[in-house]
This record gives sequence, structure tokens and C-alpha cells, in this order.
Amino acid sequence: MKVTVGRTSGSLAWLIARSESGFASPQSAYVFKLIPEEIKQRHFHVQYCSASDKYIRANTSINIEGHGLVISKIKMNLMSKTFDCGNVRWLLFPNPYKESPVHLTAGIHPIEITELAGITGFTLTAELIAGDKWQNAQIFRQSLDSTTFPFEVEIRFKNIKKN
Repeated sequence: MKVTVGRTSGSLAWLIARSESGFASPQSAYVFKLIPEEIKQRHFHVQYCSASDKYIRANTSINIEGHGLVISKIKMNLMSKTFDCGNVRWLLFPNPYKESPVHLTAGIHPIEITELAGITGFTLTAELIAGDKWQNAQIFRQSLDSTTFPFEVEIRFKNIKKN
């Protein structure tokens, strides 16, 4: 059995503050629900800054069921950084899981996805393959004083067509 540890330099407080202690943290998910203004505008836009650890809704698994809307286009910025043998694989799963995921190409910004037009939601996952060191694959990496958004999702909606 191979045991891997996180960074070995720096104080424990510093390592914990940067989530670099080597201890696995529980996986979590957040579901964004549309507010009335987003439904009216048929537009959702969220940005994330890892330096400040804040999500910002740029307009006044994403769920729009019951609103008479479906997704027409998704635009994303998904920043990742790899070193040595590290790799990041982005997968976009349509909700409900009836279709295969869309494999997104890292390093292309922005990514525009139209293949999933007509769905009511999706789940975005990142698989980090790091090799010997977990630091070899990182998402949303930026300096602590940065004010940019290494993660951004913008969704355009359309009305459901009735036959």
C-alpha cells in the first residue's frame, strides 16, 4: 500500500489554511437555483475567485425544472494547472443522467457547449490525476492577491417548445 502525503514544508496552520495538509476533505456539491430575475432574463452567470473563496452571481448541479425553460448554451472558463505527470479531466453530466457526459478540453477558454441544448440541468466534475504528488494537478490555481475568476459559468436559456 502506498501512502501519499501533502506538502511537507510550512506550518500546520498555513497548510490547513491553504487546504494543503494532505488530509482528504469531504466532497461537497452546491446546487444553484435560479432567482426570478434570472428566469425573466433567461440568463445565469456565476464566477468563483479561489483567492477570496467567493462565488459571485454576475447578474441580478443548476436546476430550472418547473420554470418552462431549458438550456440553450453553456459558456465556461475552467482554469487548471498541471505539473509533471498531472492531468485534469472535466466532465459535464446532463441531469437527469440519460446521456453520456461531455468531455471538456482543458486549456481552452472560454469553452462553449451547445451539445446539451434542451436539458434542464447538469453536473460539472473535475477528475484530478496527480501521479506521485497531489500538487501536480490543481484547479482554480491563482495567487492569493488575485481578483480574477478562474471558474466561470454562463448559461443561456430558451423556452421549452411545445408540440
